[in-house]
Amino acid sequence: MTTVFHSSPVETGRQNAPAVDLNPRTAHAFKAAWVGVLCGGALVALVGSIPHADAQEGSAAPIEGSVEPTAASSGVADAPLVMTLTVPAGDLVVGQPVDVLATVPIEPGENASSFVVQANRFIEVLDVTQQTESDGQLSNRWLVRLAVFRPGRYESDGLSARVLRLDGSLTSAASEPFGLTIVSGIVNESDPQLTPSAVPAPVVTLDWRVVYALGGLATALIGAIIALLVNRARKPRVEPPPPPKRPAWEVALEDLQALEDADLLSAGERLQFHIRLSEILRTFVGDLLNIPAVESTTSEIETFLQRHQHEPGHQGTEIVRILEDTDLVKFARFTPPDELSLALYARTRAVVHELAERAKELAARAEQAERVPDPPTPDNDDAHGGVP
Repeated sequence: MTTVFHSSPVETGRQNAPAVDLNPRTAHAFKAAWVGVLCGGALVALVGSIPHADAQEGSAAPIEGSVEPTAASSGVADAPLVMTLTVPAGDLVVGQPVDVLATVPIEPGENASSFVVQANRFIEVLDVTQQTESDGQLSNRWLVRLAVFRPGRYESDGLSARVLRLDGSLTSAASEPFGLTIVSGIVNESDPQLTPSAVPAPVVTLDWRVVYALGGLATALIGAIIALLVNRARKPRVEPPPPPKRPAWEVALEDLQALEDADLLSAGERLQFHIRLSEILRTFVGDLLNIPAVESTTSEIETFLQRHQHEPGHQGTEIVRILEDTDLVKFARFTPPDELSLALYARTRAVVHELAERAKELAARAEQAERVPDPPTPDNDDAHGGVP
């Protein structure tokens, strides 16, 4: 009998194998072997899954030599710490900082952080500061500064924080619920009401156009006044003409008379007498000839007189001699007798008189020459100037 045996799906790669001729006993043996293999595999899988399920449910006993996990090894403790709060009582103003003192039961060296207000987003944590003891060590108290920016009554489930233990584990701390009553800073009544409508009153407004017009006129008036004052200040003042200059001989004769009245020779002031006599003569010559005679030496005056010889005439030589005689007394310390000093004074007076007469004569001639009209120009029709 020929039997065709097809491979099972487990026999990967033998689906297309050629047919094999087997007797009935052999075929039943193969089938029994395959059924045993399948049953053994299922039993092994079932036995391997039993310890895993017991470990997940927590009913199986721990394996010998294994370490049972603890809360410290897992990194987070289960039981939260109880935080106590000291909250200020009474009504608080919007935006006013609310200082809450939080006490966390921790050991020295442990730390609390990340303070958060639970279940109320309108209460904000502004700042957290850990307090210190009297000896300078950090305490287990934190000053938590809160703030609310809207009026009303705000309830919170409490304040929470994260605590880092000495063994490196993390736990939490939570406080009891608390509430804050916030009032507006601009309302001074607990139940404000609207005031009744006031009686309409007439409103008088200022017409700024009139103000601008008056301001413009005032500005223009002030500007005109300032311009008038500036023009008046800039306008040159007409000064009265100075008095006519007195003739040089009149001044010289007055000075000579004053020198004579001083009577310096009788007082023994011979040097002072000759100095004043020289100054009077130098001033007279300088004004008459318009030369710097007072600041010049006798030699320089002599040079000036030679250049203006037609004005002093022969008196120029006499002027130089008088100055030389006074220089002897001023610089050579010569002490002449009083008779020579008086004679020198008389000579000076005579020179002034003669030069005064000569100056008057020259002035009269110049005035007469100005009065004489110029001769008329003869008319000549001939363009070439010839005689017809």
